[in-house]
Amino acid sequence: MTKALRISIAGSVLILSLSSARVLQNNGIAGYTNSPGEQNCTACHNSFALNSGGGSVTISTTPSITASGYTPGATYTVDVTVSKTGVSLFGFGTEILTSTNTNAGTISVLNSAQTKLLNSGSRRNIVHQLNGGTGTDSKTFSFQWVAPATAGSATIYAAGLAANGNNQNSSDYVYTASLPISSSVGLKEYELSATVSLYPNPARESVTLSYRLGKDALVACSLSGLNGQRVADFYSGQQAAGEHEQTLPIPSSVQSGLYLLHLTVDGQTTSRRLIIR
Repeated sequence: MTKALRISIAGSVLILSLSSARVLQNNGIAGYTNSPGEQNCTACHNSFALNSGGGSVTISTTPSITASGYTPGATYTVDVTVSKTGVSLFGFGTEILTSTNTNAGTISVLNSAQTKLLNSGSRRNIVHQLNGGTGTDSKTFSFQWVAPATAGSATIYAAGLAANGNNQNSSDYVYTASLPISSSVGLKEYELSATVSLYPNPARESVTLSYRLGKDALVACSLSGLNGQRVADFYSGQQAAGEHEQTLPIPSSVQSGLYLLHLTVDGQTTSRRLIIR
């Protein structure tokens, strides 16, 4: 009887261990975003070829940065949407990396019931939570990204899983996508990143902007919050080549805080951080 009891207990432990393993794998796992040097979800969910079966994963941002590029230091909402008709359970993993495959900017969670942060070595991942990816035919996972403080290029990598919900790794579809993004700071012949300066900083009633133009150009200047929302437009018009200095009155409606002052020259933008007291 003692022997039978021991076998029964051992069997219970085995069943519990297997059950726990399945639950843990229903959570997202770091390091499977299809970024350079990494695998994707087909490492485990390999019943079907990658990007087959008519589904997809797409990446978008708010505000949109696909056309004009990101503003250094600005905050964006990134949406990763996994779609496949007839599926009601989805997962994902995402990294945002520089051209040298290091973390670009900072990602953070918007909905802790659906997503969480994990590390894959030194790379920061955002992945789905257990049961955080339920939906009908598609699921959008959203998170926040603060762009790097300096100009450069980056890529958003995403792998998505359309699961059949059988608590196994079989008969699931895997999709991947990437979105190259670059800073909206344009250097060209103006070399603006080296010549634009602000004073005083911090400022309250006004700030003086100094810069040099390498040739005649259409110039505009505006102020926005770190969330990308514009709070002031200072001027826009044609200016001659040479040194320029503009004193910009800060609207009384602008509250104290950290802002971005944008100087756009012939469609190329450079930004400077401005503290308003």
